[in-house]
Amino acid sequence: MNNAQTILKHYMQIRMINAKQLAELTGFHHNTVLAWVNGKNEPNFFNVMTCLNAMGYELKIEVKND
Repeated sequence: MNNAQTILKHYMQIRMINAKQLAELTGFHHNTVLAWVNGKNEPNFFNVMTCLNAMGYELKIEVKND
């Protein structure tokens, strides 16, 4: 299982939505979302962010200057 697949499955399970519902929320084709969830393809960072935002999550990135 890849990281994107793990992330999407986890948050879809929390929100109790399936791939078709996520596709409707994001505008991605349902076959595309199914391929991501099933691990056949891996979405890029921005597609994962779009999915998380559509499910009501906000992805924040912090850059720390050490």
